[in-house]
Amino acid sequence: MSQLLFGLQAYVADRTGAFLTHDQWRTIVGERIAAHCRVGKNYQGTLTVQVASSAWCSELSFLSEDILEKLFRAGYEVKKLRFVVDPEARDKKAVKRRPVPAAYAPVPPLQLPPELEARLAKIEDANLRATIAAAARASLARPPELPAEPANQPIKSGAPAARHTKSRSSSS
Repeated sequence: MSQLLFGLQAYVADRTGAFLTHDQWRTIVGERIAAHCRVGKNYQGTLTVQVASSAWCSELSFLSEDILEKLFRAGYEVKKLRFVVDPEARDKKAVKRRPVPAAYAPVPPLQLPPELEARLAKIEDANLRATIAAAARASLARPPELPAEPANQPIKSGAPAARHTKSRSSSS
């Protein structure tokens, strides 16, 4: 089965004009880099690499000497790398998303304390009552390790306070 898949990759690489199969590219440059780009054609010693974003294009341009050395050690004669942004170049299976921080995770519905419910019931405006209730639930659901919003405190700067000087008018 693995020989069949390798043969299929080689066939696709040959038909598309790719210089290497994706597995060969992954073996040479590593999983992290291969997850964000795919190899294209080699024209007169210049290998075109489709990159998922401009950030990865910049990152790989810094690593181009290392990549060229790895290609040389693998037996490929490539003199220069050319990076082209192509959002489809990302290996969607290999890219792992970071977990959502607790501060941004959805908050489960929280039962408000009875005294707060009683005070909310006295508010006539339904929209205002719902907004205050939602804010109270969000505040009460905040994990203890997250700091509360800073209170309105005066801003302290490192600059000395301005001096008020009386202007003297000169009499002639």
